[in-house]
Amino acid sequence: MEPDSHAQGSFFTHAAALKESLWAAARWPLLQQKAPLSGSVVVEMTVPNSVLAELTAKGMVSVGSPASLRFYPYETVFAPEALQTLNAFASFRLVPFP
Repeated sequence: MEPDSHAQGSFFTHAAALKESLWAAARWPLLQQKAPLSGSVVVEMTVPNSVLAELTAKGMVSVGSPASLRFYPYETVFAPEALQTLNAFASFRLVPFP
C-alpha cells in the first residue's frame, strides 16, 4: 500500500489473528518518532464479520503491506466513511504493551 493511496483520516489496523500484530501496532509511534515504546497502549477493535463484509463490499476497506515496511504484517485500512459504522458496531478494548 502506498501512503498516498488512502484518504486523509483513514484508520489503519493490523489483524489480531497474527501474533506479530500487537508488536507491530505498539511500535508505530516509535517508528514515527512520536512517542517512546515504553508504556504503549494498543486499541483492540473487534468487528462483526457481517459488518466487515459490508464495509469491504462498499469499498471502505483495503488490505495490504504497509508502504516501505515490508517486514510488518499486512494492515487493514478503513476509509473515513467507515468510522461511523465502526463506532456503532465494533467493540474496543485497551491492551497495554510492556
